[in-house]
Amino acid sequence: MPARAPAPRQVFLPTTRAELVRWCAAGEASREPALTGVAVTAEFAAEFGRARGSDEDEELLLEALADAAVASERLAREPGEPAGATVLAVETTVSEGPGAGARIHLTGPLPRSRWVAAYQRLAEPTGDRPDASELAWFAVQELPDALG
Repeated sequence: MPARAPAPRQVFLPTTRAELVRWCAAGEASREPALTGVAVTAEFAAEFGRARGSDEDEELLLEALADAAVASERLAREPGEPAGATVLAVETTVSEGPGAGARIHLTGPLPRSRWVAAYQRLAEPTGDRPDASELAWFAVQELPDALG
């Protein structure tokens, strides 16, 4: 029996507002040598004492989104970048490598057709780790106006 292809899943890409503006203009997300995102992998779910049954497990998705927001805030500390978390959610097929945890490396550009939504922190943080509820959600078609 042939091996089944991996199912599509959401990957949260930490980025900056400026980089997301560039991606919107280009119609694709890309970074050399690869985009690194956070996804609900078996290892990630195990960190929370759970088995990964479905990528639709909302609690695990929110934890992955929060992890991506933390990584985004590190990127936003670079000179010339506005502060705050910015995350692009994409849907793509990925293979889990052993020992990778929640980190997923994606090579090649991800066209806008794979984008699900963007998240941006619009308020001051309430703690060290962003809570997903502190992130505003934007539909892909809203991004040009939201980033204006």
